[in-house]
Amino acid sequence: SWLQSHPDLHLSLVGVREDFCGRPRFLHVQKSAP
Repeated sequence: SWLQSHPDLHLSLVGVREDFCGRPRFLHVQKSAP
């Protein structure tokens, strides 16, 4: 699938969405990424 081809991009998009929701987790997602 597209997400399987771009897993890191998917994590980044999730982090940004959480940030927009008022929870700045983008840096946390980037740090936990392999």
